[in-house]
Amino acid sequence: MSPDEVQMVKGVNQLVLDDATRQRLGVMATDFKKLWNDPCTSAQQVKTPTNTVKLVDNLLDHHIYSEIADILNQQGLRPGGSDRPGRSSTRFTAQRIIYLVHQYALRPRYDRLRDRGMLTAAETAARLHIHGATVIRWAAYGLITKHAYNAHAYLYEVPESNLPAKHSSHRGPLADRVAALKTARESKPSDPIEGGAV
Repeated sequence: MSPDEVQMVKGVNQLVLDDATRQRLGVMATDFKKLWNDPCTSAQQVKTPTNTVKLVDNLLDHHIYSEIADILNQQGLRPGGSDRPGRSSTRFTAQRIIYLVHQYALRPRYDRLRDRGMLTAAETAARLHIHGATVIRWAAYGLITKHAYNAHAYLYEVPESNLPAKHSSHRGPLADRVAALKTARESKPSDPIEGGAV
């Protein structure tokens, strides 16, 4: 292509704005906030209602994202944008909840659990002087409590008193020792447990 042909193609592809078009674009940019807040515009239909955002914020204290999505769907709530044509069947998903948490600057579940003193598996293992795999095993048996912060990861709550202690497995199966420990905890939760090692 010759340089003249290139210039001609560029000229055809460029959009020429007259003064009236330029002025209308300027007004649209300045009035964007007014358009956004107008309930008759489609932009308003995409926003998630404030009461739904507040409910998500409250549910984050006790539920992971997928559970929150299930709760909102069971209550018949729909995400922003579901009022738009062809989107009436839109439902909340874990990904939509994650988006809301970030979009509305809500405190993530992980941070909330950390604020309540929950520990990672490595921190729990170091505190109890055990291996990380033992932390997971003890959580499965209920010796320490695990709290999910997403669908695949947990933080751990170590009891303030009557901490379990690692013990050689020659004293019997872990399940038997756990049952004895739970019985002892229920009878005297604040006293040290005699033979409470597991």
